[in-house]
Amino acid sequence: MPTPTWLERLCAPLLTGVEEVRPALVVQGRTMPVPEESAKAGGWDRTIWVLRPTWLFETCNIAYRMCDLTAVGGFPGRTDTPPNPSGKQVAEDALAGWKVIEHGAALVFEPGAVVHHRVEPSTYAVWLRDIRGRAVFPALAGAHPLARRAFWGRWFLSSRSAATVLAVAAGVLWLVTGRRSWLAGLLPWVVSALPEARHRPGRPLVVRLAQLALGDLVGLAATSQASLRHRRLVL
Repeated sequence: MPTPTWLERLCAPLLTGVEEVRPALVVQGRTMPVPEESAKAGGWDRTIWVLRPTWLFETCNIAYRMCDLTAVGGFPGRTDTPPNPSGKQVAEDALAGWKVIEHGAALVFEPGAVVHHRVEPSTYAVWLRDIRGRAVFPALAGAHPLARRAFWGRWFLSSRSAATVLAVAAGVLWLVTGRRSWLAGLLPWVVSALPEARHRPGRPLVVRLAQLALGDLVGLAATSQASLRHRRLVL
């Protein structure tokens, strides 16, 4: 649901300068949940946040010039996009954005172009199922050379997924060596997960952390298996 000035702010970067010499741009806006719905959201209800430029090019709030899209063949078809574990074709928005950027466009973020996204009721079980969808990213890493720009440090989905790998390694070393000092490797994950655990109401903080830990382990297992299958490491 766009705010009153959304279209004006989103299109403004595309309309500057003389038409014949305007630079090729992709303009992303800011996406947040509907305030009234966010205030009443349950612990695992779903929405979309886009607060800074992202290389996933979410189409909930983005603008292209028609000529830039058509020059790269538009959005990819079903046969050109990878399926997630449930069989749904995904990532057509990311693939289109990468093609336009590769063709010479620059990415611009316009924080004043605000869209409010619905908050959809959900459960922890559904959230865990969706986490398995991370298995699509190794396939994306092989689908386009710019895919790695969407990742943290090129090899991880986010800084928290890197912290998850570190925590798993630290846990294994603790079990093998018996040295408790290895447990310090868990701290980066705890620090990175705390904000989300506090944001999800309804249960004590330690319960939410345990739920997030299980989800991150499920996601790591999904990306690890897919990395082996596609021979593209993404964790």
